[in-house]
Amino acid sequence: MDHVNTPNQPGSADMPSGVVAAKVSAATIGAAVAGFVLWVLGEYVFDGNDIPAAVEALVMLVVPAVAAFASGYAKPRSLEELR
Repeated sequence: MDHVNTPNQPGSADMPSGVVAAKVSAATIGAAVAGFVLWVLGEYVFDGNDIPAAVEALVMLVVPAVAAFASGYAKPRSLEELR
C-alpha cells in the first residue's frame, strides 16, 4: 500500500516547518517553572532537613512531569492544529 501524504501531516508540503504548537510551548514554560520550584525546594526545604533521599528523589522526578503535563493540558489546541 502506497503512503499518501495528506495536508497538515508531518512531512507534507502543506505543513509549515519551524512552527511550535502552543501546547508544546506551554509545557516548556511549565517545565521551566518546575525547575525554579525544584530550586526553591532544594534551597529552602530539603537543605539541612532530615528528609529521606528516596522522598527527595521522588519529588525531583514528579514535580517537572506534573508541571509540564498540567500546563500542556490546560492550553487549548489552536485552530491550525485542528485542520
